[in-house]
Amino acid sequence: MRSVEIITIESDFGAGKKGAKLGPQALISLINKQNIPFLSNANNLRIVADDLEENTEHPFNKNIESIYEVQQLAVDAIEKVLTKNLFPFIISGDHSNGCAGISAIKNFYSEKRIGIVWIDAHADLHSPYSTPSGNMHGMPLAAALAVNDLVEDANEVDEESIKLWQNLVHLGSKNIAPKVLPSDLVFIDLRDFEEDEEILLNNKNITFFTPQTRIEIGIEAVLNKTLAQLEACDLIYVSFDVDSLDPNISIGTGTPVANGMSENEAVFLLKALINHPKTVAFEITEINPLLDREKPMEEVAARILGKVLSNS
Repeated sequence: MRSVEIITIESDFGAGKKGAKLGPQALISLINKQNIPFLSNANNLRIVADDLEENTEHPFNKNIESIYEVQQLAVDAIEKVLTKNLFPFIISGDHSNGCAGISAIKNFYSEKRIGIVWIDAHADLHSPYSTPSGNMHGMPLAAALAVNDLVEDANEVDEESIKLWQNLVHLGSKNIAPKVLPSDLVFIDLRDFEEDEEILLNNKNITFFTPQTRIEIGIEAVLNKTLAQLEACDLIYVSFDVDSLDPNISIGTGTPVANGMSENEAVFLLKALINHPKTVAFEITEINPLLDREKPMEEVAARILGKVLSNS
């Protein structure tokens, strides 16, 4: 792994529960205390979102104007790191910010084919047309894929909300949309998704691995199949939502789901992916220090990263 620069996107505008904006600095503090290789005392570009009162103006893409502003700043920061030939190590609040990571990579490497490894309990493929909650941490991949499909019984989205959604779809100075092909997206440990997302997964033939598959074939086989699926890609972006871990480890994340990965499985997977020659950036997200003080998720994440980045 080459030298890194850390980008913290300290925003939880996209989440249903507040507190994830505190996750990046909680993790940074432990990284520095534990002297984790590559990360301890690395330069930290901070994007800190202002506190926001609840905005009900756009019920199917809540807080989208503020989210877009934060993500524009994040895209610029990530591109600055890439310009210096450093590895962007992104610690974000909620997973809506994953759209910024993908957009920055595609904007910077516009002629390259980008593969995405999305390690998450959730598909994050909702759009304003299909969302049951309006929370935008369930939408970053729909934006990256430029999903505008009207679904059966679709939400009645107003014109202003549609316009704001299109701004997010085209995030980045080069206005590229879509950012990624469905064939170049792989989910690992996906286990909680709604019917509309399932329809999209099947219609677009998107590769995904469930916990049942992981248990049946093992995490190493899941990794090998993932890399085989992305073999034609020039670069790989890895996004690790801590809710992919089993809740027995920690429930310090907004939407924990049973039957997730063990710590050892996460370490094996992340070690292989972060050190893969095509991996161009890494994101860890959805650590919420307000939700579990018995087994704090930032402590779990620091422990995992310490093992992933060690020489052993």
